[in-house]
Amino acid sequence: MADKGHSYSAIPGDNNKCECADHGCPAHKGRSGCKRYANIILYRVDMQDELGTAMCEACADDAMLTGLFTDDTGFEAEIVEVLTQHQLAN
Repeated sequence: MADKGHSYSAIPGDNNKCECADHGCPAHKGRSGCKRYANIILYRVDMQDELGTAMCEACADDAMLTGLFTDDTGFEAEIVEVLTQHQLAN
């Protein structure tokens, strides 16, 4: 993970399973779900995502390459603020 330059937020506990369900994810080779433990929470950037998706490092690396996820916990707050300003203007 570190070699790709990503810095992820770790999630507490070690009983969390990776929630990646991407059939195309190379981390779990075509299976619909990953069996690894999650230690990272990523947030969707194309919608309001307050909960995030728990992922293992391998799935998170692949997800970050899509451009649809961020590890910035403040990102959703920025989106909500922009949407609120847009709604108030209209």
